[in-house]
Amino acid sequence: MTEQAVTDAPTMDPTEAHHQASRYMKRIRSLLTGKAVVDGSYKEQIGEIDAWHRQETERFDSELTRLRMEMQPLVRLLVASEPTGKKSVNLVAGVAGFRAGRERVVVEDEGAALEHLGQSYPGVECIRRPKPQVDLPSVKRLFPQPEVIPGISVEKGEETFYTDPIGEPSR
Repeated sequence: MTEQAVTDAPTMDPTEAHHQASRYMKRIRSLLTGKAVVDGSYKEQIGEIDAWHRQETERFDSELTRLRMEMQPLVRLLVASEPTGKKSVNLVAGVAGFRAGRERVVVEDEGAALEHLGQSYPGVECIRRPKPQVDLPSVKRLFPQPEVIPGISVEKGEETFYTDPIGEPSR
């Protein structure tokens, strides 16, 4: 309400003004109650939609997992018969195959690794200070084959199966 509207209030007796103001207040309370009901209904429906979405998504994910598990031995057979040594196969609706796991550099004997690095490579920043500790990022960066350092090994990662369908899912 503008200041002009406040100053232009009709002149009436205070009892009538109180009565009209009370009517406005009842209407405001009624509208706020209606809004609260709509907000509550909205939140309830959103909760139901979220639960439905979770349930349907889990159902699809479960079926996708099952299909991939059943498909994996077939793709392994196709890859094994591939003369080029490729780890994937092109299928009608996409590509499926196996990805090599990521290698992981592991410090098995930090004492031996620190001794070797300190003696054989003085001045190379592979040792953290103040408490001597092998700095794996530096070892990986400076040594293409870190397993040649005593006390350090490279663990092969697990091979993973993947599917890459062609095109976007239709709606």
